[in-house]
Amino acid sequence: MASVTYSGVDKIYPDGTLAVKKLNLDIPDGGFTVLVGPSGCGKTTALRMCAGLEQISNGELSIGGEVINNLDPGKRDVAMVFQNYALYPHMSVFENIAFPLRATHVPKSEVKSRVQRVIELLDLRDHAKRKPGNLSGGQRQRVAMGRAIVRQPKVFLMDEPLSNLDAKLRVQMRAEISQLQQELGVTTLYVTHDQTEAMTMGSQMAVMRKGILQQAGAPQDIYNDPANLFVAEFVGSPAMTLIAATVELTGESPVLVIGEHRLALAPEAIRRHPALGRDSGRRVVVGLRPEHMHPPGASDDDRARLRGRVALVEPLGAQQLVHVEIDAEPVISDVVLEIAGDGDADAGRANRRDGQGVRAVATFDARVAVQVGSEIDLAIPTEELHFFDPDTGMSLRAG
Repeated sequence: MASVTYSGVDKIYPDGTLAVKKLNLDIPDGGFTVLVGPSGCGKTTALRMCAGLEQISNGELSIGGEVINNLDPGKRDVAMVFQNYALYPHMSVFENIAFPLRATHVPKSEVKSRVQRVIELLDLRDHAKRKPGNLSGGQRQRVAMGRAIVRQPKVFLMDEPLSNLDAKLRVQMRAEISQLQQELGVTTLYVTHDQTEAMTMGSQMAVMRKGILQQAGAPQDIYNDPANLFVAEFVGSPAMTLIAATVELTGESPVLVIGEHRLALAPEAIRRHPALGRDSGRRVVVGLRPEHMHPPGASDDDRARLRGRVALVEPLGAQQLVHVEIDAEPVISDVVLEIAGDGDADAGRANRRDGQGVRAVATFDARVAVQVGSEIDLAIPTEELHFFDPDTGMSLRAG
């Protein structure tokens, strides 16, 4: 096993396109890192550079401390799982998994024992003699995984391996891949545009945009403390609601002014964002997660509140998504408008209403009665709010 380290890695194509810029990322020995971002952000290019399928323009990429910039792909001891499985249709499951061992002249007896172990591990024992055309999508994906596992490589590289599966199979395979990676302990770099996969599978998530790494860390840490507006809007479903606001330093505590609403900021909010207590009249972008907006209860008497009109209710079984139109100023700074053009990024598509207020999406318990068209209050724990600089898009959180 081995760590993977990108040190200032660039990828510049002959036409001048900068696909990856100054990528610094460390994947620890045995770690599972998920690269996530919208289409065209450079995540697959970063993976292909590790595999040797793309040349590195600048910087160094190392596996186990050895710089591999100029090492042939076949000598890097990595195994790649592709989006389209890349199975040989004329070969059986056993033969497909055995192929990389036979190609490297592993003795027949060892081939049989290693392939059999992998087939047992992946629960393919009843399909060993079948051809790929007679397998389900999930079974074909297991075969592709088996062909990588049987090589016993230093590193697994996975390029959107679940994108061709239906929703139910994706959920099942997410769990199976995560469990396999933990059992095998192989360093893994996994690429996806699906933030749910990124949040649930990896021990480390790395968010990319336009070839630049925006933030890397534990998935929950990134969700709880996004470094900038792009990460805040991209990570999380439904997307974070963004509202333009002003901070006033009057009275005993700073007050957040959102339209006609005045919300006293809790001491914890100031402690986490000390910049809020420095300048009266400061313009900020406020971020609200869906789970931090709820109908006021008996314990919320001292909570700040936003009032709005229910525009839509989406039942989701145990929960419901309640879309509330709030009379507030939408965020239209240059940085947010730029993010809005970044392909698959949520980019506040539900937040902006052409200057006519903001639509917030809140998560309610399904038992709460909500009527479309009614006016409701939303209790807001201000200590859970996120604050960003409207000009730079960077978080105002301390540290």
